[in-house]
Amino acid sequence: MTRKKKFEQKTGLEPNFEAQLGLGLKIEAIKNSTILGNLADELISKLAEAAQSQGYQKGQSIFFQGDQAKGFYLVTAGQVRIFHLDPEGRERALHLCGPGTIFGAAGLFNHKGYPASAEALMRAKTLFFPSQAIKNLTVQYPDLSLALFELIAQKLIEFKELLGNYLKKQLPRLAQYLSSLPFDQEKRAILIPISYLKLAKLMDMTPESLSRAMRKLKTAQVISSGGQSRLFLVNRERLNKIANGEERL
Repeated sequence: MTRKKKFEQKTGLEPNFEAQLGLGLKIEAIKNSTILGNLADELISKLAEAAQSQGYQKGQSIFFQGDQAKGFYLVTAGQVRIFHLDPEGRERALHLCGPGTIFGAAGLFNHKGYPASAEALMRAKTLFFPSQAIKNLTVQYPDLSLALFELIAQKLIEFKELLGNYLKKQLPRLAQYLSSLPFDQEKRAILIPISYLKLAKLMDMTPESLSRAMRKLKTAQVISSGGQSRLFLVNRERLNKIANGEERL
């Protein structure tokens, strides 16, 4: 069992969902994040001391677009969705954040407010890192500044990829999302963490368009039905080719 899987079990949502994470689990959560996990142990301990453990119920807002940005978050359990409302009030899904994912990084240097909203897709836990505490640590630990610049650069790259994905046709966009989801190697199953309706919103598709796209993938024997919230992956190579635009159905 991997360290990440063991950590997810230790921070699981049952039975002590409301319990605060202790310092040891905070440290482990930071070590399991992509960028902060590469920092020195001493600095990770300092970050863990500054971090605030928070829990959210399904559908609960974490912050709203335009709220004063006070810091950033690290998901330790569950799923969080990030979305943006345009001037006409139309919702645009941006990201789906699982354990180990950092979001709200604009809260580090942005005094204009969060550029998007965050909401718990299911019961979720996060670590919150207040901006001022992080800025104080950057004075003592220059390596933290470099890591934060890397984090923001990564978010810019993700945003660029997101714009590219919206320019893609619906089927490649869906295939790319499915290929990024958790995969049960033993059962060869893709685990979908959200409802079809929310998946359609995330893909910027109507439920009918999503059903047609799924049907095309099943007819082409790329995936097959595996019950609620699960699809069997028949041909991963073809799914990746469809996602990259190398194969068209």
